[in-house]
Amino acid sequence: MSTTHPGHRASPCRDGNHYPSSAPGTRLLHSEAPAWYEFGLRLWFRFRLHDYNCVQRQTSSTMDLSGRKALVTGAGGGIGQSIVAALKAQRATVAGTDRIACAQSDISIVGDLTDPAFCDGLPQAAAQQLGGLDIVINNAGIIRRGPITEATDEDYAVSFAVNVEAPFRICRAAIPILAEAGGGAIVN
Repeated sequence: MSTTHPGHRASPCRDGNHYPSSAPGTRLLHSEAPAWYEFGLRLWFRFRLHDYNCVQRQTSSTMDLSGRKALVTGAGGGIGQSIVAALKAQRATVAGTDRIACAQSDISIVGDLTDPAFCDGLPQAAAQQLGGLDIVINNAGIIRRGPITEATDEDYAVSFAVNVEAPFRICRAAIPILAEAGGGAIVN
């Protein structure tokens, strides 16, 4: 015995359960429905529950970064400010860098990430001012909006310097500092 499911709505089957149809006019045998539908439903709930539990663990207030020292680029506003606030909420000491002073960070290092010398010395400066370095977050980034046909060579050079070269130089300078301290984390 089969049931025709009109449209995409669920229709009750012999066992009283509702099973969705995949297309208008789909015929589904009652004996087939529970096997595939229940299996898919179980998988979906298992993964959704797993995702929920992982998010709960990651966002729980049990994470403690006390004594950890972090460097955050682009900390003067937007996402960078939020990263600084999140790290401080977990009791980390934060050095923030941007072209403007970073009011929320414990230490503000003002500089320009298009300057290679600044990027090369930034992790060392942060480590000296913080008394060590455990976490580096390369958050800074820029984007020039508009058609690529109107982009200038300077637009490209500045975008490349901030989005590619600065994280490379900061990572290269930070890795020996983190390794000497026994390890750490870099987030790009």
